[in-house]
Formats: sequence, C-alpha cells, structure tokens
Amino acid sequence: MATLSEVGPSSFDAYEGIRIVIPGLLTYGVVAATFCTLAPSERSSLLVNPLTGVVGALAIGLLLYFLDIPARAAAYSKNQPTDYLKKQFPQISAGELRTAYFLLLNTRMPANTRNRALYMGSMYRIGVEMILALAIATSGVFGAALFDYGPTRDPMSSQAHRWAAIFLIVVFALAFWANAAYGPAKAGERLKSFVRGLRVWSIVLYCFGLVLVPAPVLAAHCHKAAALQHRYVALAGLALTVAYWLRRYVRGDLVKKDGTSSREPMDSSFAGFLFLLPMVVTLCLYEPGAKNITSSASYLVGWSAAAGLVIGMVTVRGHERKLHGVYIGQTRWMKDNSDDVSKFLGAKPKDVEASAQPLRLDIAVADVKLSSPEPKFLAKLKRLLSQP
Repeated sequence: MATLSEVGPSSFDAYEGIRIVIPGLLTYGVVAATFCTLAPSERSSLLVNPLTGVVGALAIGLLLYFLDIPARAAAYSKNQPTDYLKKQFPQISAGELRTAYFLLLNTRMPANTRNRALYMGSMYRIGVEMILALAIATSGVFGAALFDYGPTRDPMSSQAHRWAAIFLIVVFALAFWANAAYGPAKAGERLKSFVRGLRVWSIVLYCFGLVLVPAPVLAAHCHKAAALQHRYVALAGLALTVAYWLRRYVRGDLVKKDGTSSREPMDSSFAGFLFLLPMVVTLCLYEPGAKNITSSASYLVGWSAAAGLVIGMVTVRGHERKLHGVYIGQTRWMKDNSDDVSKFLGAKPKDVEASAQPLRLDIAVADVKLSSPEPKFLAKLKRLLSQP
C-alpha cells in the first residue's frame, strides 16, 4: 500500500480555507441581520467595528469547521467511493480503506478529478451550513414577529404577511417542478417517494408542533381553553416543528434493508414541504400588531427571500447532486482501473480471490465413515493401500 510520503501537492489548503472563510462570513452576516431585526433599538459595537466583524467571522468559520455538521449528514454518506472498496475488499478494515481512498485520490486519480472532488466537497459543506443558518434565523424572526413589539407598523402592511406566505408557496411549487427533472420520471413514483416520508413514527412530534401553531387562533375563536390563547403556544409549536425538521434534514431516515441498517436522506420535496408548512401557517393566521419587527417592507421582503432560498435549496438540492456526481465519477475510475487499485492496496478483490482458489478435496482414507454405501472407487483405493 502507498505511504503518506507519496502524496503530492494539491490545492487542499485553498479549499480548506474556503470552507472556513465563506461559511464564517455568511453565518456572521446572518447573525448580524437577525440581531438587527430582533433588537432594532439596540446597537452593538461588535456589528459596527470591521475588525471585530472579521475576527468574529473567522471564529465562527473555525467553529463550523471543527463541528463539521455536513459530514454527519445522511446525504454525505450516500454512495461514497469507499462503499465500492468495502464490497471489493472486505478483508481490509474500514479505517484502512478510508485512508487508502484518500491516498488514491491524491496519488493515482487524475488531477481534474481530485480538484473537482475538493471543490464540490467545499461547496456542499457551504450549502448545508448556509441552509441551516438561514433556516434557524428565518424561523426565529417569523416566530418573534408573532408578538407586538418593535417599530410602529405601516397600516398598509396588514396583508403583507399573507403575500409573503403566497411567495413561499410559489417558490416551493417552482422548486418542486424543477426537481422533477432529476427525480423519477413518473409522477406516481415521485408521489410515493414524497409520501414515504410520512411513514416514520417520529412524524407525530412534527404534527403535534404543527397543531400548536394555529392553536391560539382556534382557541380564541371558540372562546375556550384560555391557556392556549397565548401566542407563546404558537411560538413553541413553530420551534418544535423547525427543530424536528433540522434534525431529520441532517440525519435523514433510518432504513433497514437486507439485514443491515443505514441512513438515507429525506426526500427533497418532502423536506421542503416540512419547512414550508409551519412558515405559511404562521404568516397566514397571525396578523402583525401595532408594532412589529417586520413592519417595513424591506425587512419582510428580505426575510421572506431568505426563507424562500432555504426552501428552494432544500427541494432542489443542487449541492448534494453535484457531490454525488463526484462520488460516481471516482467510483467509475476505480472500476476502470481495478488492477491498479488492487496493486495499490496489495490485495485481490473478493470475486477474484474466490475464482482463483483451487478446489481441494482432502480425504483421510483411514478415518472415512460413511452412513451411505461405500463408493466403489473408495473401496478399491483402500485395498490398494492395504497391500504390502
């Protein structure tokens, strides 16, 4: 097997730098925008000082780099090139195969394949971290918009929240239509894939949170259950549904097949729908009060666009498709160069070993005990051996 000293120079450090700087700047910008929206009367020096902003962005980027949440996602582990190596070389441990894969990537695979893998891996991580940051921020802003505080609301903006909800529905419809080009060709298969997301027992938690979102409106309309008429109940429901969505979007669904269990990413259209539903219910049912943090059109348009970006990216999943395209290309290279891969690993594939082993028949003639009649050739063999 090759050693680490054989690894040649590459642009690994540049792509790792991208993974730190860009997510750090994006997340810092989202945090700053969220703070300005939630606390419009406060002015923080951390957001005004450019030097502090740069340091804060780098600190956030390093934190995200060390946490590496995208690498724990189900989409990241799907169809990896190491799965092919595990099938072909089961006699080698998973850790050694993982190390061998990285050595193959750096020493044997073409430079364009290696650079594309590093670039798409960085873009995938940036995409996932941006989705998570925007999802948490938008749900926090729309949740805070349930309450009567902030600047004085413009009387003309009473229907603005409903228009924002319509905008999100249109974005999801367009993303769902665009996603049809990548998924199954038949509408029935796409519908089955969508409905399959409901066949998880934990969806009960999401449904419970979704029921809490309109509960204050329904309780006030029926003049019953005074405890449910507070908007804090709707905020709790929104928090529960978004938390459920975040965990399931990252970790995926546990699937058992052929005696083994693995995590599969949630259906993209279903994932976008789960994030869309509580946002639309919140925006449609609750009119802003006399004071509201989204009182101006710029704030509402900006945060609606951020929520629409989350829905579009989750539904289309272009960053995940590009990453899986890189996986497929690397696996194809290893299949086309299977002899080089075997020499590199110093082992033969499972199917080659099975075909190369000769058929051996070891017979201890003196110890043979048969319950069935003794074959003639074995009786002759015994007589020959017994002769002096």
